[in-house]
Amino acid sequence: MRIIHWDKKRKFPTEAILPDWRKWAKQHGYLLDSTVPLTYGKMSILFEIYKHPDTRSKETYLLYHPPIGAAANTEILCILPDNIMLQQILEAEKQMAISVMKLIQQDEQS
Repeated sequence: MRIIHWDKKRKFPTEAILPDWRKWAKQHGYLLDSTVPLTYGKMSILFEIYKHPDTRSKETYLLYHPPIGAAANTEILCILPDNIMLQQILEAEKQMAISVMKLIQQDEQS
């Protein structure tokens, strides 16, 4: 899994997050806010959005992009500051996921 932090200059404890990111999120006050299903052809994934209840938090949202089939490097956790960036990144991740799903299904048909 890759972890992408909105502030690339800031050090973030990725080694503490990677073993079990959901456990880390819960320990740091994040709550599941919503899920966003995405389907293309016969494949589907479910994005998870977690929100920190403290609006003063600089890392308000977590967006989890699950792995897509056996495709490498498709599992991503985005740490985001606000809803505007969350929506922008979610739309970009959806487009990326659809592209990967399309390629996987084309390969299966070949």
